[in-house]
This record gives sequence, structure tokens and C-alpha cells, in this order.
Amino acid sequence: MRPLHPHERPLVDALFENAGLLPPVTATLVAERDDGGMGSLAFEPLGRRLGGTVSECQFTDADGVLVCAALNVDDAGFPLELDLWKVDFEPLLRWPEKAQLVRWSSETGR
Repeated sequence: MRPLHPHERPLVDALFENAGLLPPVTATLVAERDDGGMGSLAFEPLGRRLGGTVSECQFTDADGVLVCAALNVDDAGFPLELDLWKVDFEPLLRWPEKAQLVRWSSETGR
């Protein structure tokens, strides 16, 4: 487990904001997911059950490939993971800035 890196904050904070959630505090710990380098992160504590997706967006990586990002919560509604999927399954080259995020959706109704 490790703290969020500064380059991860714009995407994480934007997804939380879009879901109507307060952004994670500086001391929040995450674990990198085994996703081939696409950048997915699990929030502590680990081992919880997926409840659903509360916020999604897309961005284009440095190589022009589309990346889909989703904030998933556990079955109690607490942040579970940031799921990133680069459509060609290659590793993420660059984390986006907030202005690069497009196609927002939210399941929270906020």
C-alpha cells in the first residue's frame, strides 16, 4: 500500500467530485492492481465486495488510445477502486489532467 501519487490526484479527485463524494485525504492508501500497467488502483482496506460504479469518464492517452476510467464503490458505498481500461490493453503512458477528461457519467444522481 502507498499514498496516491500527485499525478494520480487530478483523475481521482475529478471522479470523486463527479460522484458527489469528498476527494480522498492525503493519507489515503492505495494498492496498484495487476492490470498490465493500465493504472488501476484499489483503495484501502482491501478484500471488500464490489457494490457498483458511481462515476465514469474517458480520456486519450499520450499515444492517442482511448482510456476509460471508473470509480467503483463497495457494497456499503465506500470507495473501492479506480478501474482504468486502456482499450488496446497496453500500459498507461500518462495520467490525465482534469481538462482532458470527457464523457462524464454518474450513477449517484447528484
